[in-house]
Amino acid sequence: MKQMLKKFFNKLNKISMLSIALIPGCTFADIVENYENKWTTHASASQCEIVYDIEGVGKALFIKKSGLALSFSLRLLSKLELGAGQKQEWILSAKNPDWVDSGSTSILGRFSFIINDDQEVVLSSFVPDKSKNKEKNNIFLNLNTAQLFQVLASGKSIIFPDANFNTNAALPQIVSAVGFREAQEKYQLCVTQMIPYDFESLKVMRLYFASGSAMLSVENKEKLDVIIRYISNDNSISKIELGGHADRVGGYSDNRLLANRRLWNVKDYLVFRGVTPSLIEARGYGDAKPIAPQNKAGRAKNRRVEIKLFY
Repeated sequence: MKQMLKKFFNKLNKISMLSIALIPGCTFADIVENYENKWTTHASASQCEIVYDIEGVGKALFIKKSGLALSFSLRLLSKLELGAGQKQEWILSAKNPDWVDSGSTSILGRFSFIINDDQEVVLSSFVPDKSKNKEKNNIFLNLNTAQLFQVLASGKSIIFPDANFNTNAALPQIVSAVGFREAQEKYQLCVTQMIPYDFESLKVMRLYFASGSAMLSVENKEKLDVIIRYISNDNSISKIELGGHADRVGGYSDNRLLANRRLWNVKDYLVFRGVTPSLIEARGYGDAKPIAPQNKAGRAKNRRVEIKLFY
């Protein structure tokens, strides 16, 4: 049995070496180097990432946050000589695998990147290059991050031929498609399991109450459940601020007490459902901070608890 297996693997090795020999100008070392997978995937319910390690330069990242579109950025090892908010333009190209059309390249276009506060280079816009390969480049008109993602998914690598990253790394810089499809599968699974809302849509929320009541309605509980699910999946939340309010029907002391009861009912619900109590800061304002006139419609808006999330 061992001899049979040995003969089988010897034949398999000869076939593999013959396949390599049939690729013009290709050595075994080239094959090993070209097939090195530098893609990793990081998944959570609030964020899905696909990351590529550009040796000596930094990382290329596709990031999708809950409720937001896919973004592409470069996290560089060295800071660019540009301040936050400034733009940089580079021409990007797509490169076929070496065994397809001899590894030919085609220009995708001139990309505009903006530098954010963390010195990350974020794709901001795309201007298609119409000077060459016009027929081929038509598919890249109005290219956005999602389409850049699809270029890699199709097996083509992305090249930054003129990008100066302030490093000693040789140009051009390549984001290889090798291993991308495997990372893409993990990413797509992550996306299906993401919560469908983002921080911006939840950072300020108001719960409204019936006149004279501190009882949480079904609608209020549903809103709180959304916040609880988000907080449980975003470890960056540092504080939850609760503010209790009343309308001006009734006396000052009664309204202050009612605002506090509303406030504590919300806090108790959050803690009961697993929110860490130390994250919560609660304060009652009674009827001192109305947000609407003291008519029937306005009073309904003033009877509230405001919830604010902070990073």
